Parts: sequence; C-alpha cells; structure tokens
Amino acid sequence: ILDTLSKELNLIATKRKKLLDGYCTDIIPADAYKSKDAEFQKEEVDKKAQIKKIETSIVKESTTLEQKKKDFLTACTLQKTFSKINTEAKSKTLQDVLWNATIENQVIVSLSLNQPYKRLAEVDDLSDFVQLRRGRDSNPRDL
Repeated sequence: ILDTLSKELNLIATKRKKLLDGYCTDIIPADAYKSKDAEFQKEEVDKKAQIKKIETSIVKESTTLEQKKKDFLTACTLQKTFSKINTEAKSKTLQDVLWNATIENQVIVSLSLNQPYKRLAEVDDLSDFVQLRRGRDSNPRDL
C-alpha cells in the first residue's frame, strides 16, 4: 500500500510538472491551470495523509504482538548473547532491560526491571503460556 501511494505521489508530481510546463508555454490558460493545480495539490495532501496514517498504524501494530514476541525471544537469549556483544550494545541492552539500577564497585547492587522483562521475571515457567497472559482471554478455550 505504501509503495502504491508513493507511486501515486510521484505521478501527481509528474502531472503537476507537465501542467506547469503547459502553463508556462501558454498552452493552458491561467484559470484552468489554477483549478487543476489546486486539484493536484489536494490529491497530494490526501495521499500524504494516507501514508502518515498507515505508517502510524504500522508503528502501533509493531508494538503489539510482534513486539511482545521480540521481547520474549530477547529475554530468552539475553544471557547467551550479552557476553558476545560490544560495549555500546551492552549499554543499550542494560538501558532497555533495567530501571533504577544502582552500581557500586562495578557490581549491580540493586535494580528493577523495565516492562515487559519485569512481567517475565515474575513467571515461574516461561513455557506455560497461561501464566504469561495478564488476565482472562477474550476468547476463553482450552489451550
């Protein structure tokens, strides 16, 4: 959809350029140019608004199921991968996972976990999906 809208935006830009060329060479009268240019401008604004709406919905969707899956997989592999990444990546990872950590003599003395890691730490068995759910499912059934 985004590719289609981008192509349509490019097509509108091409049409506006041709319209301007026709106006500059006195093929198209001023009143026809102004009305058609206003029409193209409105289409362009509409297409840009649609693109922005779709991009916003993509961001919202990525913060739902796909983001939860990514967080879960990250938490599961974090211990294995942490020692293999560079210092900057370690710092970023710790900022993502930890909240309000206190460090003394290069040792973490106290810490709190950010969401969703806090919720994952509270679950006894991470393979038990029922424990990972926050509450009652909207479609209760036997798992």
